[in-house]
Amino acid sequence: MLNNKLLDYKKRIEGVELDLNNEIQTLHSQMDQHKEDNMQLQTALEERDQALEEMECELTAKIAELDEADRKIQQLKISMSESAEVFQSTRAQVDEWTTRYQQISNAFKEQKIQLDEKMCMHSELEDKIATLKADNNDLAKQVEAAEAKSSLSAKKTSSLGQENAGFC
Repeated sequence: MLNNKLLDYKKRIEGVELDLNNEIQTLHSQMDQHKEDNMQLQTALEERDQALEEMECELTAKIAELDEADRKIQQLKISMSESAEVFQSTRAQVDEWTTRYQQISNAFKEQKIQLDEKMCMHSELEDKIATLKADNNDLAKQVEAAEAKSSLSAKKTSSLGQENAGFC
């Protein structure tokens, strides 16, 4: 009976051994699967890390581009501000020159009006001078005619005086 019990224990031990071996085999298979999964995970992590490094490089390049764009924008803002100041200054000068031009133009127009009036007066004076010269010439002719008559009259008077003296 001891033998039977021993055989029975032996069978049980063999059954437990077989179960344990099966369990060990299953665990080894699972371990191999975990190792393979870990290797795939490690590869995926390495690929992710490499992709992250590439993305970080791209981001660094993009940040550098953005910084350069910001710098250019700031320069453009400064240039625009300076241009606006120059424009305002130029605009003020143009307004000042326009005002000066308008003043000069108005003064010129006033002087032209005065000159036209003086030219008109000059023409009127020339006409009056021409009329006076004509009148003067007429008077001179009348004076000459009167002098000639007077001279003729004096001669006649003198000859009449001599004739009258001869009668006396």
